[in-house]
Parts: sequence; C-alpha cells; structure tokens
Amino acid sequence: MEIRTIKQNAFYNDQKKSKVIRKSYLARQLLAAGNTIIDIKADKDDPDHKRTVFVFRLDDKFNNDLTRILKENESKRREQEIERAVDARLKMMNEETQIVK
Repeated sequence: MEIRTIKQNAFYNDQKKSKVIRKSYLARQLLAAGNTIIDIKADKDDPDHKRTVFVFRLDDKFNNDLTRILKENESKRREQEIERAVDARLKMMNEETQIVK
C-alpha cells in the first residue's frame, strides 16, 4: 500500500510540473524553442482516436516561450486578416472599374 501511495504522489507532482499541448504546430514551435517534452499520448477526448497530445515540462522557460509564441501567432493572424481584407477590397475596386469601362 505504501508503494502505491508513493507512486500516486509522484504522479500528482508530475502533473503539477507538466502542461498538455493539443495543437501540433504549437508543440513544434515549443520544441524548436528548446523546451523539454515529457510524453506523447493519444488524445482520449478524440472520438476518432487519431489525435495526439504533447506533454511538456512546466517551468519558467516554457511559460515565457508559450506566451511569446502565442503573441507572435496572434499578430501574424491579424496581419493575414488585414492583408485578406485589403486584397478583397482591391479586387472589388478592380471589378467596379472594369464595369465602368
């Protein structure tokens, strides 16, 4: 019984020191930044059983890198949305000028 308790406590402590990432592109960026991956598991919430989750060691470097990567991805996404809106507006203006000619 003592062994089981020790293992459960160790598992509980490991859970506190880890973070599960479900997005593979985010996991790749975190790995490229030099973060430590602890485990790769099948996603139990996926009904098709095709997805994977990535378990990373939770430390200050991980938190800093995750914050930085999420901010960078958000700014890239906003830039792409602006570019698409500008392209759509230019296309619409070109179509209007062709109709007038």
